[in-house]
This record gives sequence, C-alpha cells and structure tokens, in this order.
Amino acid sequence: KYCDANKLCLPGHNGWDIPIPMGGPFKCAVSGEVIWVSDHRPSGGPSDYGWHVRVRTGGYVIIYAHMAASPPVAVGDMVVGGQVLGFSGNTGASSGPHLHFEIRHCLTSLPEWPWCIIDCSPFLEPLRNNLPEPDNVDMLPYFQVVPVGVGPFYVFQHSNGVTENIQHQMGNGEVYIVKNHQYEHLRVTNSHIERLEDTSPGNNQFYMLDDGYGWSRWCPRFWRPGDKFFRSPDIRVFEKGGQKPCVMLKEDLGVGSWLRFEDWLPTWTSPKSNASPNGITLAEVSHFSFAWTHDGPSLEDYWFAKGVGLTQWMNNSGDHSWISDLPQGRQPLD
Repeated sequence: KYCDANKLCLPGHNGWDIPIPMGGPFKCAVSGEVIWVSDHRPSGGPSDYGWHVRVRTGGYVIIYAHMAASPPVAVGDMVVGGQVLGFSGNTGASSGPHLHFEIRHCLTSLPEWPWCIIDCSPFLEPLRNNLPEPDNVDMLPYFQVVPVGVGPFYVFQHSNGVTENIQHQMGNGEVYIVKNHQYEHLRVTNSHIERLEDTSPGNNQFYMLDDGYGWSRWCPRFWRPGDKFFRSPDIRVFEKGGQKPCVMLKEDLGVGSWLRFEDWLPTWTSPKSNASPNGITLAEVSHFSFAWTHDGPSLEDYWFAKGVGLTQWMNNSGDHSWISDLPQGRQPLD
C-alpha cells in the first residue's frame, strides 16, 4: 500500500513513531545493506531525521531516525534482523526520544516522494496491542531502600585497606547516600533517578550535574539489562568556602557519556574480607557501567542490591570497593 500526497502514512507524517527511552536500542527490522549514516540529508544540509541510518533491502529502503549520536554502523555494512543499529535520542526535528520508522519503495518506475513512501501502519498497528510487557527493572528499591527516614548502616572495604561507613537517608523522594563525612544527593521520580550535588571528591570540593534544570538524569527509573542511557549534563565543580560563598572552580558543558545496564543477577556474593571471610551474598543485584561511548571501554562499574543500595564499585585503574559488613537487621542468603 502506498501513501498518497495528503496522507503520508500518518497525517502530515512519513512514517511511524515508536517511543523508546533515551539510550534504548534501535534494532534492525530486516537484513540489508547500510546505504546512509548521517545527521545530514543526502542532498546536503542538516536533516530533520537527526542522526539516522538507511538500510536497503530488496526494492525498499528503511529509515531509522532520531538516534542519540553517531551510530555504530557504517555505509556498506551488511546488517541482519535484530542487530543494533543505534540508540534512541532526540536529534533532528524531535520533541522526545523515539524511533521514527519509515519505509520507502526505491523502484525507479515509481514517482518520487511522497508517493514512494510505504504506509507501514497496516503492519505495525496490529502489533500495538499485542506487545508483551517489557521486563523492566524498577530502580526505586535500589536507591530509596526505605520509604522514609534513616536506612541501614553498612561498611565498605576499599582495595587500599581503608573502610567507609555508608548509610541511606531518605525523605520526600530525596535520597542522600552518606559516606563518612561526604554524601551524594539523588532524587527518585516516576521516570528517572536524578543526581544533584556530590561531595565525594573531598578536598573541600563538591560537584553538580545539570541538564538545565538544576539536576541531571542519572539513569531511567525503569529499564532492562542491555539498555544504554545517554547523558549530556553540564558539570560544575565548586569549592566550599566556609564563611565565604562557594566558588566555582571548573565548568564542563554538555559532557556526553553513557550508563549501561550490563546485567541483573538473582544473587551476588561480595569479595572476601576480614569482617566477612566468606563474602556476603545478596539477592537481586543490578550491574551498571559508565563509558564515554555506548560500546567503549568501561571507566567505572557499579553494583546495586535491592533494598541495600551500592554494594560494589570499581574503575579501570584497578581501584575497587565492596560491601564488607552486613547492614543492620539484614541477613545473608542461605
């Protein structure tokens, strides 16, 4: 079925918009050859599609548009159904993260746009009400470990031999992860885990992440292992001035990075320590990694246990920290 000049598949629109959380994967619908990867039109100039990929299969071209950044495929690549072509974003003429999915007939005997556009709605509409519920993990109990008040107290062991006391303090959706005399300030919303100030650098300094609203989205509230989340906050480092106002020391604008949901573990056991010679086994642990690019080497890895919070951290320099003493009132798994 071909679109006519007035309909364009959806009124005034060439394709089908599918909401996908920021950083979620765009997967190839059918095998073919990548013929265009850019945030510009083939004829030149910025494209309303933003970063997008065009795949030719038989007599058709499929367009996957509004990716977060330059995709991990290149012109000439042969791709297969189910392969990740890129990640959901908001580039181009877009009002929110989503996939613009468009099919064009590329037979030369057909007129040019808009009559070359294929109406994909007859194929996609029947699927709308038959999609299974996504196997999302709710991050709320991994960060807001008690509804309100003071959470459990536990001890972190660092690879340099230093120990650190950690406690979650919560109220009205605000979460403070207190580490000795430092803290991280988080907020849990219906859509994201947001990060505000963080005093953990020490040296009388703290930093703030800002998406333009005074805070930054650290990760989605609901997401799945394999998902990747793109962040691009401004980073501002301040010096605490005692009797003087805080002084900004450094500002990095729009630093892009990725948080990746690596895996979800039914059970996880911490490394051994003097306090826990056999390690500590906890249930329902989510593992994340931080990187500059969606498929680049990990710079930091984090493990969070449901009802406990942060249980392990390591970076690419070999520094390593882990939970070494059980929170009060919590028992290890049998």
